[in-house]
Amino acid sequence: MSSLSSFCPHLDEIPEIFTTFWQRLHSSVVQLEHDISMDAGEPDHETRALCVQLALLRSIIQGQAGIPFPQAVNSCPTLMAIYFQWSSGLALDATQPLRSRALLQLGAPLQLMALSRALMRPGESKEFKDRQRAVSTKFSEKLQKLRGNTDGLPWKLGTDPQPRVVVRSLCDATFQGGNLENASFNVTERNHRSYAEKWGYDYEMLFQRPVADEEPQFGKLQVALEVLSKDIADWFLWLDCDALVTNRSISIADFLQTYLVTEDAHFVVAEETSGINSGVFLLRGGEVGLRFLRDAMSSDWRFVWDQTMLLHQMAMDSDLLGQDMCSKWRKGEDVSHDFHWAQHFRVVPQHALNLYGEGSALQWGASAWQRGDFILHLAGCPLVEPPCRQTFEEVAQWVEDVHAVHAENAQQQCGAPVGDPTHQTAMVGLQFLFPDVLLDAGAVTAEEELGSCLLDPQAADPRGGASPAEMRRARMQIFESRDHEVNFRHQLKGSNWGRRASATAMDSGYARLPGEDAEAHCARLLQLLQGGSTPEEDEGSNEAEGLEVAEAMLAQKSTEKQSPMVLELLKNLQQCAVYTDTPNSETNRKLWNAYAQSWATDADFVERMSRHVQREAKELSFVGDEWSDAASLTEVLQDWLLPHLAPHLAVAEVGSGGGRVGALVAPKVQRLPCFDISEEMLKMARRSLEELGHGNVEYQLLQADAPYPAQYQGTFDLVYSFDVFVHMDLHEMRHTLHGVREVLKPGGLFFVSFANLLAPDGWRRFARQKHYSVGGFYFISPDIAKCLLQHAGFSVLKCSKPQKGNTYLNRDLLVLARRD
Repeated sequence: MSSLSSFCPHLDEIPEIFTTFWQRLHSSVVQLEHDISMDAGEPDHETRALCVQLALLRSIIQGQAGIPFPQAVNSCPTLMAIYFQWSSGLALDATQPLRSRALLQLGAPLQLMALSRALMRPGESKEFKDRQRAVSTKFSEKLQKLRGNTDGLPWKLGTDPQPRVVVRSLCDATFQGGNLENASFNVTERNHRSYAEKWGYDYEMLFQRPVADEEPQFGKLQVALEVLSKDIADWFLWLDCDALVTNRSISIADFLQTYLVTEDAHFVVAEETSGINSGVFLLRGGEVGLRFLRDAMSSDWRFVWDQTMLLHQMAMDSDLLGQDMCSKWRKGEDVSHDFHWAQHFRVVPQHALNLYGEGSALQWGASAWQRGDFILHLAGCPLVEPPCRQTFEEVAQWVEDVHAVHAENAQQQCGAPVGDPTHQTAMVGLQFLFPDVLLDAGAVTAEEELGSCLLDPQAADPRGGASPAEMRRARMQIFESRDHEVNFRHQLKGSNWGRRASATAMDSGYARLPGEDAEAHCARLLQLLQGGSTPEEDEGSNEAEGLEVAEAMLAQKSTEKQSPMVLELLKNLQQCAVYTDTPNSETNRKLWNAYAQSWATDADFVERMSRHVQREAKELSFVGDEWSDAASLTEVLQDWLLPHLAPHLAVAEVGSGGGRVGALVAPKVQRLPCFDISEEMLKMARRSLEELGHGNVEYQLLQADAPYPAQYQGTFDLVYSFDVFVHMDLHEMRHTLHGVREVLKPGGLFFVSFANLLAPDGWRRFARQKHYSVGGFYFISPDIAKCLLQHAGFSVLKCSKPQKGNTYLNRDLLVLARRD
């Protein structure tokens, strides 16, 4: 194990008692690690090692090692997380994978605290941040490897009788900095109440925290305690504000029957990779459940969320730290069986109770919601964010549409008894809406029996407009088809298909055409929406939005590599932090580093972009060849850049990327320094140009807003920056132009391209954007470009005019300028 300072570099900033504590403790751990390694090969070595380490953990957690546990964790969370990770590894060696997983899950919030401290601490060293990231990545990888079964079971519907169920949710919009600040909860309340009323459950939404000085998430335990203390419920169901019941056909009785929740089980919760999620849970009425609640509420494990308190108490009740197991081992009893949660806990797969949107599921290695599932929980997607709120409302509306269609069809055509052919149609309809539910004809409720037939598409409004029922069916089909074709993660990241699918948007090109029946109308809507364009956007819509697609993919890929716990915490912290936007240069650096690292001729995004420009991906030579057809690039360079090169000239490239332009310039000039803010792009350029034998090229990494290195001041006869300024905002353009002027000789030439709002393809591409992104281009007008150049000390010599058929000329503004 490494030295203490490598894990706790700031002990000198806290009271000496903590420094002394960690020095003694870490010395003991290092000695223990040595003794365990020396004992290898002895009988019961693995169990002995595990018991010794668990005894050490118990002493720390119980405050017997010198200082209270919360203070120990706060002074050095990194070491505590590592001790849990080491204990997990010893449990795995002792052939106890379930104990190994649970130990990692219990230590997960400590690892989250350690990483967040490193990332958020002002002035923290890059070395320590990198070390923490590595530790966190290793921790997450081990959790994924030990991940339990996530598959749900076929639902058993129609279970009787129904228990007394009290349903509660707490939605406090007054808590400053929270995920629900100033949010409206009409959608949540309507969804929860509709479910409760269907099954005769008691429901209430609370709007004020029961304990004013605590964060809202800790209030749910107090609410549960107050309800169960009144002895008015067999079961207490908690639903977070960002949770929706998406299949009302499943009752609590059905849930208990399907997942074999026995009389011994008093706390039912879904497991996720990093532990449990208490956004949805069940508590049985009675003294066992009350005692568990009180013990959890008194827990000092309040590090991240309420679920940390619950998981800690579950661990204490279940002998996770091995006190009973090791006592039996010392007595010579058999301890070969693995760990299990205590019998009063029922930990179910995530599919049963608490599924996430696909974006969060991908980030956290969790299970994603699909149609027919019981409950969707938009964990990790704050409802104060418009894309999250929109997704939440769309899913809720889809649920309402499903059940409205049931009711309307019941009135129209579905009055036949079970066994009648019409009833078989109803069964097919219900399976269409809820394909993952296994149906028993005898278990279908009257509402489902009568109301689950599919809508007759010919039942059109005689006035030629779509009926409300038809519009609901259209929305449902759109939602379902897009849910399959466009990943749910896109909804969480703010894609606009949902807005197009809403009922209010079905006008103009979406309106029903004269003589068009309902079936054809729905088919046309689906075709439009699946194509991703509106009628007014059809012109020019075939132009690839390749970089935007690649940017979104790379951002998702980067997110998936992060610790899911850190991503959740940072979202919460950012809600209450005052901070400036990330500089454009930093966003560019991250994107192009990721792009270069992911680039390959067989990468999906490269193949897609290549097809658009009629190129074979396998034949590409440089990063960026996939951005245009070869003829367009050749035409631009031959007309605008190559005629100004000569063997005696010193030329520089700003934004060299992977070297696709530099490869043509280098053999024609004396010297070619390549400047870029992306280290990974420079590596690609170096590799490609050195393979071509160009020894006159230099590779210079630029640091954000820092000036160009002094040795380049007033050096170059010509500087070019092609297809680079399109990714900069105005302030970054201005800064870069001033830098270019400084490295040019007086009278030196500068060739540059901008994304031109007034060019035909420039406007079409801009009009499809919902907001600026690095991959999506920053469009300006020729007047703005000239203004920037003149104020930076350049005289404009020549500007391009739009030219149809050339990717660059019909989208960009090319400028040749001279330094004054």
